[in-house]
Amino acid sequence: MWAVEVDPEVAVARLIESRGFSEADARARLAVQMSNEARRALADRVISNEGTREELTVKVDEALRALGVA
Repeated sequence: MWAVEVDPEVAVARLIESRGFSEADARARLAVQMSNEARRALADRVISNEGTREELTVKVDEALRALGVA
């Protein structure tokens, strides 16, 4: 299993900026999701999503190439 993780504060800011959530709604959404630590414990590969969408795409493509898939 692969996991993509982001710092919770970055996730809150992204939800506010891109989807118009209030801070309280953004934090409530994150509160019901699995934590980064829990995801990491289950994952075979963890990809950090601290950058742009384009940077994430590059990281995923690199991971796929490493598996011989892309």
